[in-house]
Amino acid sequence: MKKIKDEIEKIKEEKAIPITFLRTPTYFAEIIYDQGISSFLVYNLVDGFISKTKNLDFESKSYYSSSSPDVVDFIPLPSGIEEYGTEKELIQDIEQFIKKWVAIDDDYLKIVIYYVLFTWVYDAFCEVPYLRILADLGSGKTRLGVHVLGQIVYKPIRTTAASSISSIFRIISSIKGTLIVDEADIDDSDKNNEFVQVLNCGYTEDGKILRTVGVGPSLQSRPFSVFGPKILISREHFKDHALESRCLPVILKETQNSNIPLILDHSIKEEGLKLRNKLLLWRFRHLQNATGNMDQSFLQYDIATRFKQLFLLLSSVVSEESKIDLKKYAEKIQKESINRRQETPEGEIITYLWENRESLEVTCGEVAEFYNRDKDQKEKKSAKSIGWYLRERLGIQTFRVTSGDNKDCRAIKPNISIIQPLAQKYGVIAEKSEKESESTSEIPF
Repeated sequence: MKKIKDEIEKIKEEKAIPITFLRTPTYFAEIIYDQGISSFLVYNLVDGFISKTKNLDFESKSYYSSSSPDVVDFIPLPSGIEEYGTEKELIQDIEQFIKKWVAIDDDYLKIVIYYVLFTWVYDAFCEVPYLRILADLGSGKTRLGVHVLGQIVYKPIRTTAASSISSIFRIISSIKGTLIVDEADIDDSDKNNEFVQVLNCGYTEDGKILRTVGVGPSLQSRPFSVFGPKILISREHFKDHALESRCLPVILKETQNSNIPLILDHSIKEEGLKLRNKLLLWRFRHLQNATGNMDQSFLQYDIATRFKQLFLLLSSVVSEESKIDLKKYAEKIQKESINRRQETPEGEIITYLWENRESLEVTCGEVAEFYNRDKDQKEKKSAKSIGWYLRERLGIQTFRVTSGDNKDCRAIKPNISIIQPLAQKYGVIAEKSEKESESTSEIPF
């Protein structure tokens, strides 16, 4: 009799769909892995009751908890749930875990903790920010991103930018967890890079990669979702500024802190599992109402629109007390962003135009000469390239003139009404006077 029952279960499972999470109007089901067996924990939205099952049936479809090696061996999962007490106590537990293994400034530590919490409810939102860990060699960036956060974020998918794009977008689409990319320094990290395209698509719920796949004897186009939180670990900023603007930067410095263990041991996995179990219970209790806690005061604060989006999302997972820290951090990275923008090709071009705003005309060759003054040969730009930046990136039209040696070239007339807003945007000049800044740039607490 047992053999027949086992055969029926086997047939049922073969027809079922492997998943790691299911959300219905009445319950959430989340995969766990305990003592070599995967199953679901089911959280009842009506009464908060939690049960355990191997299979699920919903809308005439059967599902089973995926137990393939790419899930249970590669991705750290909870083994169950554990009570965490208050949210403040949970944050303290996460803080102690991170500080035990990595030296990190308190300002950045708080953002990392909030981001960990956000990953556990990200699917309640239509957009997600990315966490950007920046540091030089020997600063602990891989330890923080891969080994520490890779134990406690929601369904961590740990890889490197050297992995094939196909494998990356397929596993994101399948697991729907947190992508952690080590060595994310890409020489051609512009918008045409395939990896950058995946990242640029993955911040929004509608972000999908279209690929042709074999279905029986035929080929069909299939969309793969790449939506989800991502932790990007590298030494330098991306060249693609749209991607960089979607990231919350965390900068690590080399430390001589003797309290930080030089060698990881198995206790990090034991502590990580304990935290994952607490975070799973936190997810069950917060996922349904996660979007209702966003701090709308960020809409009134004088920061870039992209940053407003990032901090509105992150504010959803923190207490009122913690939102003060979040706003201080928002002001900090806004200033850092403006400083970086000034160092871009566009920023340097606008610097020259602003310095020569009283001139009747400025040629692209003159701008190129200014831009190339301290550049290596491979970084230098031609007058033609400068013209492209002016037209395509800055929206400034050029016109043809004849130079002193009777050669045609392109030039512009520095129009203050056009140059000044760009000079403010790229940090060449202050956007407001000092008096105005004192009265309007403070974050409304």
